[in-house]
Amino acid sequence: SITVRDKLQITSSDLALRKSWAGIADEDLELIRACKPFLAPVADKIIQDFYDFGFQFREFAAVVTRSNSNRSTLEGAQKQYFLSLLDGRIDDTYVDRRLAIGARHAAIDIQPRWNVGAYSLYFSLVYPYMVDNLQGETLKKTLTAWARVLMFDLTLAIEGYISEGMLTRLVGASTQLNKTTTEVSSAAGDVNKAAQEIAKAVNEIAVGASRQTESMGITAEQMKQLGVAIAEVAQAADRTAGTAQQGAAVTTAVSAGVSSVSSE
Repeated sequence: SITVRDKLQITSSDLALRKSWAGIADEDLELIRACKPFLAPVADKIIQDFYDFGFQFREFAAVVTRSNSNRSTLEGAQKQYFLSLLDGRIDDTYVDRRLAIGARHAAIDIQPRWNVGAYSLYFSLVYPYMVDNLQGETLKKTLTAWARVLMFDLTLAIEGYISEGMLTRLVGASTQLNKTTTEVSSAAGDVNKAAQEIAKAVNEIAVGASRQTESMGITAEQMKQLGVAIAEVAQAADRTAGTAQQGAAVTTAVSAGVSSVSSE
């Protein structure tokens, strides 16, 4: 089956290019792996702090509820993600998991703003532990490595969201638009038909008026009513929606006028 990675054409060469563009070198991944001995033991604490912060926001809690999830489920998934960061390995499996995050968020309509903020929060949570365990140039390089990898992850998550969320919705919107266009075209045809019938009625009234000059006063009133009917057709054509019903109603009114003239 076609994966999100396949759709985005993230090949081995493309992945290498992405890592180079993000400035991620083997040294960066080694520095992150070196954090595992002091970060893995506090993973639960970091994840708890992560969601303690998140659930302070009613909007965030509402998003979780709407997605039929809960804190316990989120913490389990988040811990797995955090520990995978400490593996310091970026390969196809790594990419698939990050894209899946974005795809999952698209499926349950979690907007990117929550995802972007989460990566910023991650950095702020791991920062104190690195300061406590690292020093000097090693600390500086490690902080830079974390920033690069987290931004790399964020990019993949957003791409997954766009691929599986926005593009899918655009295809759906395009299909609906095509359907609506067809319906409008059909309605416009009905209005055109009604206009032709009105033109025919105008001709019949004109003939009736020329034969019955003595009833000119009555015919003038009927012509006034016809003018109103024609104006209604013009308005119906502008609005397009509901044009068929309006055109039919106007046609009925004109037919009544024609019958009245014919009876004179």
